[in-house]
Amino acid sequence: MNKHLLQGLDLTNTLTGVLNRFYQEHVGLMCHIDSMFYQVYVAQEYRDLLRFLSGENENFSKDSIECRMIMHIFSAISFPGCSNFALKKTAQENECELGSAAADFLRNDFYVDDGFKTCTTIEGANHLIKSFPTRRRS
Repeated sequence: MNKHLLQGLDLTNTLTGVLNRFYQEHVGLMCHIDSMFYQVYVAQEYRDLLRFLSGENENFSKDSIECRMIMHIFSAISFPGCSNFALKKTAQENECELGSAAADFLRNDFYVDDGFKTCTTIEGANHLIKSFPTRRRS
């Protein structure tokens, strides 16, 4: 399937850039977006493009089920571009609510699903952390 997909823009921040910025200040923060790859959904009108057959054996003529992906496929060549676009779009759409420091953190200080940020003070780091809404795990 990858030979038929377009890779898309490379929106991933460089690892060296993220790590170099990580050493600029005295207070370091690191975070990880759990299951980021399972949180980037395909719009309903495009799900037919990610259709596949599933069955219990290699004979798809009987007992096969037509399935559609609702989220982007992790191993697809287009996935890094899609997931990084989603992260940057989230920063843009929520900048008013989160504040510019948090939005800039999402845009500039993430390497794929891992964030690395430094702040000048502990209070500044706490303020940045508190600007993100928390989500309970079930």
